Amino acid sequence: MTHVDSVLYIIELTKGDGEAATPEDITITGTGGQQLGYDADGGFFYWGPQTGIQFGGCDQQSSTQPCANDTETTNFEATVHKAGTRFTIEAYAVQLKGTPQGVLIKGN
Repeated sequence: MTHVDSVLYIIELTKGDGEAATPEDITITGTGGQQLGYDADGGFFYWGPQTGIQFGGCDQQSSTQPCANDTETTNFEATVHKAGTRFTIEAYAVQLKGTPQGVLIKGN
């Protein structure tokens, strides 16, 4: 398996009125108590360190041990701050460009 550097998960939440959700509307917490980050300039939530997650990087065919970071999973719990609010969610895995902060690669 080849590795993939600097993956970040972007989560776009839209309220029923079409407006983007913010941390004032909802709190989302992952396994281990990690809250989703929020990029106020871009208007989106994200999961993972700002520099991204690295997947793979080992040769499974020549290794008897599982490769580290081949998968990344978590469960999320959402707390809605205004009862009755409906949300639409879209999630994307994106690859960041540059280090150490990372820069979101714009693309299709």
